[in-house]
Amino acid sequence: MHIYTILLIGAWILGSGLVAYVCDNLGRKLGKKRLSLWGMRPRHTAMVFTVLTGVGIAAVTVMLVALMVPDARMALFQSVQINEDLKDLTRLQENLKTRNRILLKNNNALEQTAKAAETRARRTETKAEAARVELVRMEGQRDEVRRAYLSTKSRLQGLIASRKQLARQVEERQQRLASMKRTLAGLQGDLSRAQSAARIARKDRTEARNDQIQAEKAAQKAQEQVALLQKNVLDESRKLEALSDSLKRVSNELELTQTDLDERRRELSAVSTGYVMNNIVFRNKPLLYSSDQEIARRVIYNTQDQQEVNLQIVKLLEAADEEARAMGAAPEKPGHRAVQLIPFKYMDESNKDRTLEESEQILKLSQEFVKNNKDVVIRVVATANIFEGEAVKATLKVSPNSLVFKRGDVIAKDYIDGRMREAEILKSLIEILQTRVRYEAIRKGMIPSPAGTLGDLNWDHMLEAVNEIRTTQKMTEVQIISFTDAWTADPLTVRFILPS
Repeated sequence: MHIYTILLIGAWILGSGLVAYVCDNLGRKLGKKRLSLWGMRPRHTAMVFTVLTGVGIAAVTVMLVALMVPDARMALFQSVQINEDLKDLTRLQENLKTRNRILLKNNNALEQTAKAAETRARRTETKAEAARVELVRMEGQRDEVRRAYLSTKSRLQGLIASRKQLARQVEERQQRLASMKRTLAGLQGDLSRAQSAARIARKDRTEARNDQIQAEKAAQKAQEQVALLQKNVLDESRKLEALSDSLKRVSNELELTQTDLDERRRELSAVSTGYVMNNIVFRNKPLLYSSDQEIARRVIYNTQDQQEVNLQIVKLLEAADEEARAMGAAPEKPGHRAVQLIPFKYMDESNKDRTLEESEQILKLSQEFVKNNKDVVIRVVATANIFEGEAVKATLKVSPNSLVFKRGDVIAKDYIDGRMREAEILKSLIEILQTRVRYEAIRKGMIPSPAGTLGDLNWDHMLEAVNEIRTTQKMTEVQIISFTDAWTADPLTVRFILPS
């Protein structure tokens, strides 16, 4: 029990005794004096004064207690409100107990869920570790397949060179054989003429003995030359057959090597695909750019100033770098850009592999631009999946910036039922834009923005078109036209018209 309560009860008891004592003495004195009030008998007057005195003392006591003890004042004057508050607090306490029981149940459920999540996390870590080991294995396999691929490619190039050399040797041998055949035909003609002369000489032995001897010698010499040429022709034929066999073997080996190269290429592609998929699963980071996704673009208009073109390309790369950094990309080394052009590999006129670094690519691109003398769109495009915190490996893609649609050109048309609800008509218009208009624009050469869109919707005009179609209350032809001249890299602005 609180100290204030004890003091209050004690004061109340003492006060009651004091009131009784005072009132008794006052009544006795008034009775002895025989006072009369308002015509009452002295006895009744003494009782009235005694009661009034007791009431006054009690009232003063209550007032003093209320002034001196705040809790007593509240108990005296706010007891009803306190009881109601007590009931509310009791109900609130019951509600809190109920909620506490519910929270305890939820807490137990959450603990079980947390335990299950921990179990799943451990399993995930185990799987991640297995995926990490598999990733390392596949990296080694990929490197091995790449080495085998490069070795096979080198062998293929050597075989191609050998086949070209053998083909040239076969062609030279064939030319020599044709020349020897022509010489043999000429010698055979000389032999026939010598034999004819010998026959004529034998008929006239007496007149041309010496001519016959000379003709016989010439015929013998011609026969020896013919035999020698025939032997040479036979040797050349055998050599040609041997070269042909070698060429066939090289061709067969080349076919086998090409087949092996294709198989290696497929293995490399499969390993690379698995490597990329495992890499995506293993890297628990947000994907910033997908492979072949545009980062930034710039239209460069016709100019003969190569330095200006170089400056425009550098500004494009700087804009792409700012965009990539804002997305969450980071450079590989401090002081470098977050967007780096990958080396460009190509084969020159002498069939030698060449590699162009970033500065060389910019120089070659500007030279080609000045040479072609046309407006172009240059886009910076990611070459692989890029995750947060990684540098962006990119390449430059160039497209001509040509006029795709003139103002007023009909891009697509369709029929819409004006008896449908407004929401259904609006949905039909949006579907036409997202399918037929988009397909036709991309087919004719327009390039979507990095966000994948071709333009922005004018909702005011869309709602006006919906109202116009709705008022027809029938199947209505709707044409989608280009509102402005649209070039390759421009946003496409369209309008809906009803020809009827």
